[in-house]
Amino acid sequence: MYGRALLLRTMTTVDRDYSREISTLRSDLIGTAVLSANGANWEEGERDYLNWNSNTRTTAMTLWALLAVDPNEPLLPNVVRWLMTARRADLWETTQETAWSLLALTEWMIATHETQPNYSFTVGVSDAELLARTLTPADATTRETVSVPISEPVARRGQPRRDRPHGRAGRAVLHGLPERLRAGAGCAGSEPRPHTLASIPAARQR
Repeated sequence: MYGRALLLRTMTTVDRDYSREISTLRSDLIGTAVLSANGANWEEGERDYLNWNSNTRTTAMTLWALLAVDPNEPLLPNVVRWLMTARRADLWETTQETAWSLLALTEWMIATHETQPNYSFTVGVSDAELLARTLTPADATTRETVSVPISEPVARRGQPRRDRPHGRAGRAVLHGLPERLRAGAGCAGSEPRPHTLASIPAARQR
């Protein structure tokens, strides 16, 4: 499977018309994607330890290849989500998986302009505002961490804490939020949606 992805990527870079072959390979790869609650990925028929392949590495390679053909392919956000779900802490299970995932996700960020944030947001728990920031392209690689002790009492007796970031201007989504916050994350003028690059603190919505 990963060989098809590398072949597809190669065909997009050579000085020759491979449009028919590219279309065939693209359709073949999209048609063999495995869809699940975690997103979309590709699976190898068997593990080739001599070539260090794995399903995660193959998925990253395929994302990298498809980005070169059509970065607006509707399947790709689900592929990104799957790769982020497969991550363990700050990396993936092997150096091969980490290297290929970072390569593919970096190209995804560039293709979707996620390195150019331009919006304001606040983060609060119940009625307490914990963080207020305005992000610009200069802040694209910065990180913010906000912690609230789980033992902290709720603002109103008998009511659960309301943990939701709130956008005040611009179009954007926030990444790196706990799972309970993701469904509500978003900025003014945008609909909440699942998030992808969980290690990237801020990204612009397409």
